[in-house]
Amino acid sequence: MVHNISSDDSQKGKICPACGFENIQGVDVCVECFTDLFHLDAKAKPTTDNQLEKALLRDHIFELDMKKAFLVKPDTTVEEAIELLVEGRRGALFVVEDLDKSGRIDDPNEIIGIFRAWEAQNNVFIKDPIPLDEPIRNYMSRNDVILDINDHVAEAIHELQIRKKEYLPVFQEGMAIRYIGIKDIMDYIMKKNPQLEDMQFKGEEKFLKKEKRR
Repeated sequence: MVHNISSDDSQKGKICPACGFENIQGVDVCVECFTDLFHLDAKAKPTTDNQLEKALLRDHIFELDMKKAFLVKPDTTVEEAIELLVEGRRGALFVVEDLDKSGRIDDPNEIIGIFRAWEAQNNVFIKDPIPLDEPIRNYMSRNDVILDINDHVAEAIHELQIRKKEYLPVFQEGMAIRYIGIKDIMDYIMKKNPQLEDMQFKGEEKFLKKEKRR
């Protein structure tokens, strides 16, 4: 299940009366035990017949192409963080308070922050330059949610959307932390809906032809 670190009640979903699972708002059937939840929300829409929407509610995060997350300590310098982002071709680093040599964590709540590539760009290259030997704890964003490997894709989309995040860490006990981003979700949707992929290809082809004529 999604590991919520913040306690904002306004972001809570529908609690299934049968199994206690917290579903995202707007679903009519519990994704865990398939109990009807329509009666819990008078404004709910009928159960979807859309195949893509069904897949989003059925498929799990582990079916996505996830990347291994780079974990760093809060006292990692900005310079070291930027080097890791560039060399590892990563969009973000995840900050862990007490990171040991194994690079693994037992409790998802140990991830206290995220340092994204755009934050490095914004703080180091666009705004007034900051000392590269500063610790990233001064520039990271607080991490308030961690996904579980068995969460559904719809839950990942929900969390990315309501929290306005580009990336979220994914926890699996005994395994290295991984993460997913908006691009991973879009790639998944394209694979599930070849028509969209074809539309994207045609759009890119049209753009290239237009550029050629210039």
